[in-house]
Amino acid sequence: MKCITVLAVAAMSASFGASASCSKDGTRTQSVYLSVEGKQVERWTPTPGEIHRARLPGGFVVGIQIDPATPEKYRETLDKRGGGSMS
Repeated sequence: MKCITVLAVAAMSASFGASASCSKDGTRTQSVYLSVEGKQVERWTPTPGEIHRARLPGGFVVGIQIDPATPEKYRETLDKRGGGSMS
């Protein structure tokens, strides 16, 4: 059972994290958390190809799209981190 966690920091002290977890039946679910200055603004379950729009506290609107990574992208990430293998 493999689970991943991704964290990215955006401008204006905003950050979002995406985490995937494996439930008891083996199904992966992914949630995205958007926070600004340490306060959670939104949480949602992403749909591949869909742009989720969120309004930050200052009124700035952002669009966030999360798509599945390709096997090539996983290999590239592993190579940058110094090796490892995909099985």
